[in-house]
Amino acid sequence: VENSGSIDLSERDRAMQAKALKQLKQGMVQFARQLGRIEAKANKLEKQGFAVPAALKELIAQGREFSSKIKDTKEFEVARDMGESLAGLSEELNLWMPRLEQLARISQLSKLIKNEINKREAGYKRVQSLVKRLKVDLEVYMGGIRTTLDSAKDAYNQLQTKEWVEDEPFDFVQESIIDKLENADEAMTNVRELASLKATVNKIKAKISKYDARIARLAKQKKDVTELSDLVGQLKDTYS
Repeated sequence: VENSGSIDLSERDRAMQAKALKQLKQGMVQFARQLGRIEAKANKLEKQGFAVPAALKELIAQGREFSSKIKDTKEFEVARDMGESLAGLSEELNLWMPRLEQLARISQLSKLIKNEINKREAGYKRVQSLVKRLKVDLEVYMGGIRTTLDSAKDAYNQLQTKEWVEDEPFDFVQESIIDKLENADEAMTNVRELASLKATVNKIKAKISKYDARIARLAKQKKDVTELSDLVGQLKDTYS
């Protein structure tokens, strides 16, 4: 009876293991679909010029290996061990999905981002010409704008090679490109306003010369120009 009971228990175990093995293989099919979606997104990004991070490539390769072993094995223990590893891999791959989605959206906006950078470059050249024409000494200030724009351009180039381990792509674009372009905009606006002020000051200088000439004519005519001279003197002090 004991032997018969032992045989029955062994057969029951085998049946349970066979069922569990079947379930593991079914779970592997679902994982393979998930893996296929991620790999397809990674391949598409790579064709668009993005370097797929080595860490993600390694996860995909491990996923393929484990899936193949579960598919081919007939031993429950092997499938169980591979299944546990597969569960961990699945969680790690899920963490990559939003990053890949963001990179995919960024790749669609890549041309727009490049156009925005080009607009700032054109604006910088116009501001440079303005400063040169008005002979305003803003070399240090203009150098700061140049550094800011170069930093944004470097960040744009990194979009195709950066391995997104700690930084989220959208955060990187916001902080390293968009914020930098906005800083450059503000700085160039300040230069244009300063240039406008310089132009106004130059007009005041021309008016002072006219007032001086008028005062000289009135003085020759023996007119009292004391008050007028005082006013022009104040204007000269302010101009200086």
